[in-house]
Amino acid sequence: MTDLTSSISKSPLFRNIPPEQYDELLSLLRAKERHFSKGETIYNQGQLQRLSGIVLSGTAELHFCDENYNLVNLIHLHEGELFGAAISLTGGKTSPMELCAVTDCHILFLDFSVLLDANGDAPEELSPAAHQLTVNLLQGFARRLQFLSGKVRVLSQRRLRDKIKVYLQTLPRTEDGLITLTMNRIRLADYLYVDRSALSRELSRMQKDGLLEVKGKTIRIIDPESFFE
Repeated sequence: MTDLTSSISKSPLFRNIPPEQYDELLSLLRAKERHFSKGETIYNQGQLQRLSGIVLSGTAELHFCDENYNLVNLIHLHEGELFGAAISLTGGKTSPMELCAVTDCHILFLDFSVLLDANGDAPEELSPAAHQLTVNLLQGFARRLQFLSGKVRVLSQRRLRDKIKVYLQTLPRTEDGLITLTMNRIRLADYLYVDRSALSRELSRMQKDGLLEVKGKTIRIIDPESFFE
């Protein structure tokens, strides 16, 4: 098994597709591999974007700048995760987002527009593997929509404390209320779209109010039943 075959086999996009059919699909989707160094821009906000892709290794960040040029983090993409498919399927438009490499990244670019004909229908000549990939793609859209709906719920909260509480509700926790954050304080502030100092102050206030305890990236909810009601 080649490195590329091993990498894409871990992606939900290739679920239930035999590895011996990968070459056919990669050829159909006009696959191209590229490496990006940490901090490098993969594509810019406002850039005409025809290709989507999979993160083969590393972490990339999808974000945009608001009208005041503040950076708004949307999502982190890790190994096996997909980006840009919606733009590719609509024929290529200017991207409303910017994609940057948080770490060194290896990206596999794909062109999903070949899965639709000029009328926006699935071509009859698509192979069973291509049909399965289309199903996987739709399921990926559903998962991403679920994630973004959760983020909208977080950002729609007026008070910072409520933003924090709703965000913590989305994370796995142990029976005794322990939660491990997946981001550092800087990136969490970006995710919540708040000032980092304000986030730190509010977490301190929540500790003083006896709601939670913070130790690094570990948060213990004092009374999970009332906190998450």
